[in-house]
Amino acid sequence: AGGTLYRFGDRKFYLQEMEDLLGGLVNDPNAALEILRAEPRDFNYVVSRGVKKPIRFRCCATGCLAAGGGVGLEIIFRPTGKDVATLEQLGIEPYIIENSQPSSGIVIVTGPTGSGKTTLLDSILRRNLTGFPAKRIITFYAPIENDLNDIPGITGQVIQSEVGRPGHGAHIKQWDLAVRNMLRRHPDQVVFGEARDRET
Repeated sequence: AGGTLYRFGDRKFYLQEMEDLLGGLVNDPNAALEILRAEPRDFNYVVSRGVKKPIRFRCCATGCLAAGGGVGLEIIFRPTGKDVATLEQLGIEPYIIENSQPSSGIVIVTGPTGSGKTTLLDSILRRNLTGFPAKRIITFYAPIENDLNDIPGITGQVIQSEVGRPGHGAHIKQWDLAVRNMLRRHPDQVVFGEARDRET
């Protein structure tokens, strides 16, 4: 797991530059104050100017110790928006494929960061969205990584909602609200990208 690191120049950024960058990325001049209050910030960022298809990044801003012992800020960018592979292309074992489709109940996918949980879930959804009978699927992620409407040959319906900060790209502000919301929308299947609170 994990990608390759590339160094672009040797000049270190000043804290003020990083805070200004964060404020511009999330369109919130107070974002740096939240980091100083020990509140990390997860968000997505989309580059659409000058490209054929928008490029999405999953981002995380966290306070840290700067060189010399001062206050620092780290911002991580992970590209998302990959084409959704089929389960066969991923080489998923048949027993996992069989057990990913119960007629009722819950399937839980776990693993460390970067282990392929979202890749596996999206591949399962690809199978469900391109099969018959057509399925109505609702997803809740924080943030949304891949646009499942781009899956070729889609026969079903997918509605993707992002859980997070109001006014900053999110559609629903809390996971427990997503649970209540889902129950009123009559889906065939629901995907929750996280399950860290009791309600979820």
